[in-house]
Amino acid sequence: GHERTADGAVDLALHLERPSKGRLMCRKVGAIHTGIFAKKSTHPTKWIGLDHSMDNWPEMELAKQIFKSEPELRINTLDGIKSAVEQTGWAGLGIDALYLEHQGWKAIHSYASCASEEEAKILSGLKSGYAREVWLVYHETRRHDAALRYVCDWIIQVFQQTQLKQNGAGLPGQEHCV
Repeated sequence: GHERTADGAVDLALHLERPSKGRLMCRKVGAIHTGIFAKKSTHPTKWIGLDHSMDNWPEMELAKQIFKSEPELRINTLDGIKSAVEQTGWAGLGIDALYLEHQGWKAIHSYASCASEEEAKILSGLKSGYAREVWLVYHETRRHDAALRYVCDWIIQVFQQTQLKQNGAGLPGQEHCV
């Protein structure tokens, strides 16, 4: 969490919201699109979410409304959720970069997109529902660390290349202290 980055226990972290406390260097590196996903061949009635600390996220709220239930399973990593979605046939929270349409995935926008193939075809071209900023964060005492700078530059380059391929939006901002 933010606390481990703020006290220097973590060298570098990617956060989905800008930290507001601690002596941290923060730089917006881009954005990811999050949503609820499932295999195109399935019509899930259950879903996999993140842990309880993320219950107030809009993606979690949307899934609760769509499925009219709490998540059947909670997993702390997006990769873990994707693996569980593949094994169970349920829907799960994730980022669109992990659930590509040409690899057989669909975004779930409503309960109807789970139950009806016609609506799924109509909705399949839409992006998942939420854009989240991604912040690269490290303690200010590491500001002049050459190895850390190299890793930061690589992460920024990966986000720039990905975002330019998508649409050129969300390019990184300037580094600044909180």
